[in-house]
Amino acid sequence: ILNSATITVTYFNKTVFKNVSQDNLEKIDELKKEFKCFGESDLKTVVIALEHVKTGKLFIVVNVHADYSRSNTEEPWRFLRGAFIRIPNLIVAGDFNLTLNNQHYFTNSFANFNGSYTLLKTPEPIDIGNPTYDLIISH
Repeated sequence: ILNSATITVTYFNKTVFKNVSQDNLEKIDELKKEFKCFGESDLKTVVIALEHVKTGKLFIVVNVHADYSRSNTEEPWRFLRGAFIRIPNLIVAGDFNLTLNNQHYFTNSFANFNGSYTLLKTPEPIDIGNPTYDLIISH
């Protein structure tokens, strides 16, 4: 039997950033739990801590592959907005599978956001809702 799965990965330039995830495991574990509002699978959410080599600033990077049923409700978007309020230098990217009809869940939650984001339409099977949105957000 062939099973398929989705995993997320995060690539970074090692001359610009140092992976300091081992020094931030408690924070990373807590965020992974909180991001389960987008999906239960541990393979679909990657959280890493990166330190900028020149400035020493800590960046938390989250890569998500959201479940359709979870990302198309208001709750995870309110959580995500709150995460950007409480976590400095947060970067979140991923396949959010947000349908076009539900774009307002994101835009309402981020209406007064001072960071930047790119909302991308991506192809999906017709029965799911073609296209859906993927997203990159930084603060």
